Amino acid sequence: MEEKKVVNAIDALLDENNTDNITIYDENDKPYEFEQIAIIPHKERLFAILKAIEDKEANNDYAYVFELKDGEDDPMLELIDDDALIDEVFNEYYKLLKEDK
Repeated sequence: MEEKKVVNAIDALLDENNTDNITIYDENDKPYEFEQIAIIPHKERLFAILKAIEDKEANNDYAYVFELKDGEDDPMLELIDDDALIDEVFNEYYKLLKEDK
């Protein structure tokens, strides 16, 4: 999964009252449905942690990290594949979880 075309997913992610699953599309317009886990601000960038519904149904506990970016025409979600950056985003997520307790 490379860059994703977003259809109202950015608005859904940024709406703190929205807990519905979101659908994002790959470069071939194939849809993928995700459960929203968290929006994480990190180093003046904004990331989304999402869990694929197909993975959830397969009992796979893997979450994906996407960066919210301004595309040429529309906002985009870009899948992050840099392990160090993924670790940083998850560390921020864990800090936020501790603060909420």
